[in-house]
Amino acid sequence: MSPFAKFVLRTRVAAAGALVFAAAALVAVVIEPPAALPGAAVIGAQQGKTLADLGAPLIDTRSPSEFAREHIPGATSLPHGADRTQQGGEQAAAYGVDLAQVAAGKDSPLVFYCGASECWTSYEAARLAVQAGYRQVHWLRGGLAAWRARDYPTTFAAPTRRSDREPSEMAQR
Repeated sequence: MSPFAKFVLRTRVAAAGALVFAAAALVAVVIEPPAALPGAAVIGAQQGKTLADLGAPLIDTRSPSEFAREHIPGATSLPHGADRTQQGGEQAAAYGVDLAQVAAGKDSPLVFYCGASECWTSYEAARLAVQAGYRQVHWLRGGLAAWRARDYPTTFAAPTRRSDREPSEMAQR
């Protein structure tokens, strides 16, 4: 093989390796939600706990299975994004109907959270609540991870192999 052919072969192998590395790096990038949410208060775990202690509904926007594994005591599971067929105002109105079951009214405080700060579901749910006309929307940006970091209590399901757990199997951490 000529020196030029060897050079071309090595260059192609190096380029292919660089492309694989770049693709892996792109997959590893986590895009976090914005730091601010127009129309809502972005809060930390301490403010979330204070609001919860005052009776504000805590809304867990994660999947029902994640909620069953662990959640903040007293939180309501209201997963965001189950119906992707609705868009814009229609989606906000539908989510607003769900919120009406939890909120005392459009002026009552609501606290939204999900797993951690890189989770978009609580951001989107809080944004839809603002769009639906709720005026005291609070977004616990750090989510359950920030809550746990402060050693606040969580409720979790006891480990089991059965998927049909009974409420009596819930325990306090």
